[in-house]
Amino acid sequence: MLSLYLISLATAQLLFGPLSDRFGRRPVVLAGLALNASASIAAMTTSSIGALIATRVVQAIGASAGIVIGRSIIRDLFERDRAAAMIGLVTTAMVIAPMISPLVGGILDTAFGWETIFLAIAVFSGSVLFWAALALPETRPASMAQTPGRLIEEWRALIGSAKFHGYVLCGALGSAPFFTFLGGGPHVVVTLMGRSSAEYGFWFAVASLSYMSGNFTASRLSQRAGIDAMIIAGIVLELIGSSMTAVLVATLPEAGPAIISCRSSSSPTATACSCPTRSPARLACARRPRAQPLA
Repeated sequence: MLSLYLISLATAQLLFGPLSDRFGRRPVVLAGLALNASASIAAMTTSSIGALIATRVVQAIGASAGIVIGRSIIRDLFERDRAAAMIGLVTTAMVIAPMISPLVGGILDTAFGWETIFLAIAVFSGSVLFWAALALPETRPASMAQTPGRLIEEWRALIGSAKFHGYVLCGALGSAPFFTFLGGGPHVVVTLMGRSSAEYGFWFAVASLSYMSGNFTASRLSQRAGIDAMIIAGIVLELIGSSMTAVLVATLPEAGPAIISCRSSSSPTATACSCPTRSPARLACARRPRAQPLA
């Protein structure tokens, strides 16, 4: 179920990005939040695993709107290097969710039943939807309105852009260790290694804090050092972390979760520094027009 959720979360962003270029950031992100809240309520009423999986997929589709459009709004308002710094701060805050969600979800499940987990998500999504409806302005520049012909032209530019593929690989390979640990860590640490859930929680917190610190560091340094220099630094840290993991596996196999956490904790700066993820075609080939910054 988790894999299907993450696949839906990722692929839906390919849809919401062009839609926000065509119709604007505000209506698309509001629709995504409404879809997420509605799917969460629907998940509470399901009576079969198939229906639950289906509602989780719809929930992921709605949640993806905030991920991609939030970054688009930042790109609308800030220059490239400044946008990288702002996205780093946003990602730092986003890591708090996977850090505390297992604890909160466990408490709700134990005290009130699994349905209350989806009720909490629906309430939170509904609150953000209400807030966005009142306070979120439209930031898409008028000259950026997307057409099918322009979209196809940008896709062609992406396919032929080596720079774009390089940025994508940096982001994907930098994020992979953290999210691999997020999805597979409980099974590996608790089931295969025979450690306690508390120990897993400790090592997960270490990896999450490293992820947060890397994004915060990148947000402070990207304007001064430049995005490309930060990416190089992140790749170097990735190589160091991979080498440390290989040495630990060979010499201290009894180290257990520390081996996994070492690798997961080395990725944050590379992940943070891959954050020049503005609209891909513009990143690789051109510069977008920008809206005026908010007062």
